[in-house]
Amino acid sequence: MARHHRRPHRVGVAEPPPASTPPRVDDPTVDVDDLSALARAFHGPAGPPAEPATAVRSATITLTRQHPNDFPDRQLQVFLNGEEWCRIRSGESLTRELAPGPYQVKVFNTMFSRTLDVHLRPGEHVRLRCSNGFPTAGWFLMLFLHVTYLRVYLEREPSV
Repeated sequence: MARHHRRPHRVGVAEPPPASTPPRVDDPTVDVDDLSALARAFHGPAGPPAEPATAVRSATITLTRQHPNDFPDRQLQVFLNGEEWCRIRSGESLTRELAPGPYQVKVFNTMFSRTLDVHLRPGEHVRLRCSNGFPTAGWFLMLFLHVTYLRVYLEREPSV
């Protein structure tokens, strides 16, 4: 049986998209030293989106150490963005007013630490809970070796 080879039909050739011209960096009409001109060039004629107006310009953070299973012997050092904020003992609660923005809260018991990233919004009250306690195998270590280590716990309380 003879095979017939068919030539493929050419339907059409797609034209390449028109080349877009990249923005010129050496454009003399744009003053690169003027920050507002660069913002207009980036965002277009409408400008950057406006921040919603708010009368509140601060936020509050509260740190409590009132957990029933807290091991009260050792105090905890609290750092806010790398700077020492306070030392908190068992049963205490501390509150601080801060500017809105991102913060890193670190709680340290001289052996272990926990870090929590918090973003404060204007007018927001963030509540954090910290404690010092036995790890899962802590009681077994206490029974057999008569020594254990204490872990640090840090969590954000659900907003009300």
